[in-house]
Amino acid sequence: MFLREHEDREVFLTLCRDVLSYSGGSTTAADATSNLFRRLAHWHSLMTRGRSSAMSAYEIRGLIGELCVLERLGVSAGFAAALSAWVAPDEHPQDFASEDRLIEVKARLSGSRQVVRISSLAQLEPAQLPLTLVIVELVASEGDGAATLNQICARLLDHARLLGPQMVDQIEAALFKRGYMQLEAYDSDAYRVAGMSAFDCRDDFPKLVRSEVDVRIPEAKYMVDLSLVGEFAIPVELVLDGEVGR
Repeated sequence: MFLREHEDREVFLTLCRDVLSYSGGSTTAADATSNLFRRLAHWHSLMTRGRSSAMSAYEIRGLIGELCVLERLGVSAGFAAALSAWVAPDEHPQDFASEDRLIEVKARLSGSRQVVRISSLAQLEPAQLPLTLVIVELVASEGDGAATLNQICARLLDHARLLGPQMVDQIEAALFKRGYMQLEAYDSDAYRVAGMSAFDCRDDFPKLVRSEVDVRIPEAKYMVDLSLVGEFAIPVELVLDGEVGR
């Protein structure tokens, strides 16, 4: 392997370290060779769908919000079920989808304007399933309970390793498709969850959706003022602490 573009150096080093680490635990030369090429194939598959540049601070917080919800669903429904429900990496309009509900996650800095960005006409389209908007309030902190994006992802990977290599491959693929790889840039900012809230996006929830917007408007981005939608608030425990798909 060789590096073509200098700006991809950190990604290239991450790839090399990962491949060496994955094959280094093999007991025989044949196993090491097999594992090395298996890992290279895994990276090739991921690189064709992933990204090579670091995420912005806004994107980092968005992913942290999703992962916090993933962890909480993992406690209530089981890690495998929660991971299967996390569909954001597959470019689903919402972040989580099960047989009986959809969840859209938005992370915001505690103390900032009480608005969330809706990035498309499909994001709050219920598609004949109940849709809940979950807000994760984050506080930049270095104290107890705070974690960087790398630390949160490492925590999830450690959990997956307890369940076997297939689960590790699944979470790694999901994280990579979602735009994550372990970079030093993701060690600098730590956050703790100050709280979570949930809103029922029923028919009269203020939103712009594809089915109700003139077809001559192909796409739109907008904001929702959370301070004005209190009537739609529901206990977040009803959404995150029940079994996924129940």
